[in-house]
Amino acid sequence: MRNIGYSICGLLAFATISACAVTESDGAMDSDAANSRRGTHLEERAAHISSEQSESTEQWVTVGTAPAGSTIENVRGTKDEAGRCQFKILMALAPGEQGMTGDQVRIDPENCVTEVAVTRGKSATPSTSPAESSISANRGERPQGIGVELGDTNILAFIQSRGYLRTFWEDPIFIDLNGVKNEVDWFWDNASCLVPNLGGFAYDWFTPSGWNLLASNWQNVFNCSLQTSSSFAHFRNGIFCLGADSDTVYDRNTVHGSWDGTLYAEWFTVFSGPCTVLASFHYDFQRTLN
Repeated sequence: MRNIGYSICGLLAFATISACAVTESDGAMDSDAANSRRGTHLEERAAHISSEQSESTEQWVTVGTAPAGSTIENVRGTKDEAGRCQFKILMALAPGEQGMTGDQVRIDPENCVTEVAVTRGKSATPSTSPAESSISANRGERPQGIGVELGDTNILAFIQSRGYLRTFWEDPIFIDLNGVKNEVDWFWDNASCLVPNLGGFAYDWFTPSGWNLLASNWQNVFNCSLQTSSSFAHFRNGIFCLGADSDTVYDRNTVHGSWDGTLYAEWFTVFSGPCTVLASFHYDFQRTLN
């Protein structure tokens, strides 16, 4: 993920101090051999110092585990004015491409860097049953926009595709604290404007532990190139962390269906409060039709 760089000049300057005290043996030392050994020593010393400094500046906190068969990807976030780490991830799935899930494994809060375990060909299973969580949803509605409407063209010449992005925060015992899901269903032919069909959203939050939905909005729009389903959501819990407020904000969770059949997704989220290390973020990005 994000490797922290150091000035090699500074490292070599430091290393040279300990490498300069070279004494000759009784016989004359070959100058080329001496320079070679001196250079090797400098490189080894610089690498050692770089390793020590890297370990001392990265403060990793484990927040989850990597599923079997996953690969680790590094994501660098940004800090807002309050010093909270925010992470934004962009993804794309071509027609026929397998979906993916992502699970946060470790985070370095000081440098706002995190490791995400990405698994291909897998769909996430919600950790809570619908009976335990509150849900607000709109499963299918025509988008608003300017372009070709359904019925304006021979739809039989187009390919229909469907997909979704769900992002969510999870606690250490694998309960989904809250989540946002956006869906898009559209027609495309990779040659002309797309034809929009349906967009949808779903918000869920774990009420037994005190989570509530404070605010949300949904955008369901299209143009010639993209059909978009996008949500903002803000959840709060006043008892999750010993009475202190914990907030999760999704700003925004978005999925796009493209004129060429590509399914795009992007999301930006932040968890704030004293107990941020007790939650990890996850995503589920899938094509469910073509």
